[in-house]
Amino acid sequence: MSRQVLLQTQCSQCGATAFERRGDGFIVCTYCYSVYKLPPDPKTSRVVIQKGANVVIGKTANITIKGSVEIEAGAHVQVDGKIEIIEAASPEAVAVAKARLQKVGQ
Repeated sequence: MSRQVLLQTQCSQCGATAFERRGDGFIVCTYCYSVYKLPPDPKTSRVVIQKGANVVIGKTANITIKGSVEIEAGAHVQVDGKIEIIEAASPEAVAVAKARLQKVGQ
């Protein structure tokens, strides 16, 4: 187990609020040792549309995706509605984009 995790939740077995994080995506209650799966981090959640998929998003669709989207080669995706993707780029990616934009503006 690695570091201690402070969550705004209680162990359903003993009521404790202190947990240890394991490297496999689980946490362990530090009092009764019950094991729980961590919910996915919304910053790293991903949507993957795999090869062979046929996805049609209709005209009246209003979709918000919190995380990244990956569309594999060979997937067909048709978007007629609105999709909002909420994901902050890394500082490195922002720096590269700014440098590229400066070159275009010259």
